[in-house]
Amino acid sequence: MRHIKQEKCSFFEKKEPGKLSQIVKFFWFFFFKKRTLLPFLFFVTSLARAADPCDTLVLPPGVGLGSPADITALNLLLTDNTYNQEAASYLYADLLWIDQKDQIDFSRSIASRIEVLDSGQRYRVTLSPWPWSDGRPVTADDVLYTWELIQELGSNYVTYGQGGVPALIKRLDVLNPSQFEITLKQPVNPDWFELNGLVQFIPLPRHSWGKLSVDQLWENQSEPQFFDVVDGPFRLDKFNLGRSISFVPNPSYPLTHSPFKRMVIKFLQSSGSELQGISAGELDLANLPHEAFEAGKSIRNAHMVVEPPGFTYTFIGLNFKNPATSFLTDVRVRQAIQDSIDQKSMIADLWHGEGVESYGPIPGVATAYLSPSARAGRFPIGFNLKKAAALLDQAGYVPGPDGIRAKHGVKLELTLLAPSGTETSLMMAQMIQPDLRKSGIALHIQMMDFTQMLAILEHGVAPWEAYVLDAGITAYPSGETTFATGAVENWGDYSDPKMDQLIADSTDKPGLDGLYQFQDYVTQQLPFIFLPTTKNVVLERNGILGAERVISPGNDYNPQLISLDRAACHAAH
Repeated sequence: MRHIKQEKCSFFEKKEPGKLSQIVKFFWFFFFKKRTLLPFLFFVTSLARAADPCDTLVLPPGVGLGSPADITALNLLLTDNTYNQEAASYLYADLLWIDQKDQIDFSRSIASRIEVLDSGQRYRVTLSPWPWSDGRPVTADDVLYTWELIQELGSNYVTYGQGGVPALIKRLDVLNPSQFEITLKQPVNPDWFELNGLVQFIPLPRHSWGKLSVDQLWENQSEPQFFDVVDGPFRLDKFNLGRSISFVPNPSYPLTHSPFKRMVIKFLQSSGSELQGISAGELDLANLPHEAFEAGKSIRNAHMVVEPPGFTYTFIGLNFKNPATSFLTDVRVRQAIQDSIDQKSMIADLWHGEGVESYGPIPGVATAYLSPSARAGRFPIGFNLKKAAALLDQAGYVPGPDGIRAKHGVKLELTLLAPSGTETSLMMAQMIQPDLRKSGIALHIQMMDFTQMLAILEHGVAPWEAYVLDAGITAYPSGETTFATGAVENWGDYSDPKMDQLIADSTDKPGLDGLYQFQDYVTQQLPFIFLPTTKNVVLERNGILGAERVISPGNDYNPQLISLDRAACHAAH
């Protein structure tokens, strides 16, 4: 489920007014008075190389994903913030690379082969030759080290429960430096375990981290020197908390290298800052906020790229344990809320038609996993105010003098937490407000910093009733981390024994029948209220190419695949 000075400008651009003339006088003195021609030429040549703006790629966090937010930590095992995970993935390569078709691409994975044994209970993995940045090889022992850390972290592990990790794992054995084998406690659906479980075993450098305790790992999440040994496409250059983070290509990385000498990720405070950054030449890539769609068309030296929806869905999460919103435990109320939301109008008015309706936990782009009824567009819910009113009548909620329905003195009203930093979030909530009021449901909106909002949802630092967020689904879109009783991301304490059984069927039994039944049941029961899925619009500075191919459906971002047309880039600058 996530204003600093430009760092890409040339030597001369960083100078204050009047400084350039002083530099020229300095050069004149040394060239004509001291006759130091060679040092002067060397100095000027060095400046020219440093001044090439096309050597540096500058972008905010979350390009193609969402609103900007700071990057604060880089340990893959300890942070569940999307943008932290994104930055960490630049440093550490994937054991399994999931491509844009949601399949394993072994040509880009550290793993070269997976053998499924004992009907899905054992998985033997062979590693490709792959180096750490200090020259040592990545080995199966580094995978074992990752497993040992996951075990030690226990429930503090950020994706605890996903793919059955760690509870499903019986043992991990190193067979030789290039092979390991995972034995599960029971046979499971191999597709599910590979895409959701095995994918988590990203090798980590035992020889660099192994002497540190878990507490020390926590303490070093933001320390640049701690992340010196890497095996991903980039190495960490500088990390200025609250300002920016920069990377340089990892020369040891065995696959595609970035054409840029440096990549700077600037932390911005709002989505409007992204548009300003592109306009001012301070950013090379940025999201185009939907509220600024028309303005984006007129920006010179940049072009728009419309990306298909990813493996994400936007939803309203509900608190089933808050006494103030006990009415949410009635499925008829949840269905009435869903039936009251006009998704077609939201897509047209907010996103200029760049979106798709969504009524379940698997987005429409994940066609391989859609149930037959979802693929045909047959859902038990959809925009229908008469049906919503009938459901609430049946549930015993009657309109009061103010139009808000109530039963036994309890009104149908709730407060929605929405992340600040983007006008679109507010506008979306404001569009839902009158839709619900037509059905007699009062919605109050509370905008909040994203980090503060996560603290409330994850750690219960304050009471809450509902929230709106985007969620990225796992490569195999089962719901064990979200909808299962007690799941790590089940922040609202939803619980349904039938749902638990259907989730278990989808993960334990081969084939897709269990997954189909699970998603159809979610659509009927609505533990979440589903909202439209948007297409992301990205602005690329001319000469920067490939934003549409660097984001996987699972929202893995691979900036090393961005290409550069240097001539067009120079013309744009």
